[in-house]
Amino acid sequence: MSHSIFSQDSASGFKIAGVLFLLLTLRAIVQLKKTKLILDFFKQPKTIGQLILICAWCYLIYSYVKKNKHSKDEKTLENIEKLQNATKKALLALFIAFFASIDLVIAPFWLIWVIAYYLEDWV
Repeated sequence: MSHSIFSQDSASGFKIAGVLFLLLTLRAIVQLKKTKLILDFFKQPKTIGQLILICAWCYLIYSYVKKNKHSKDEKTLENIEKLQNATKKALLALFIAFFASIDLVIAPFWLIWVIAYYLEDWV
């Protein structure tokens, strides 16, 4: 099993690591009694509005990239790469900020580790 977990080319290794991360993070949330904080966070209209705005922004970027990914223009292709990289990093920062807001310190470490190891070109 350890060989498949650390096989960087293996989709199963990423899935196993992702599931372990999710389960351990959920366990920490429950043990540390952070569920009320999470529910309160998502009950705020301001939070919902900002998350809708973020989703709309990501969708606009996704649509632009999908429409222009086969472009012959070098500047357009560079712009696509910059947009994708900026969006990936911003989403990762959003997760880290969320973990910080509920006082989870260890979860961001494992999130970054799993993403950096298995999705090396992702960030």
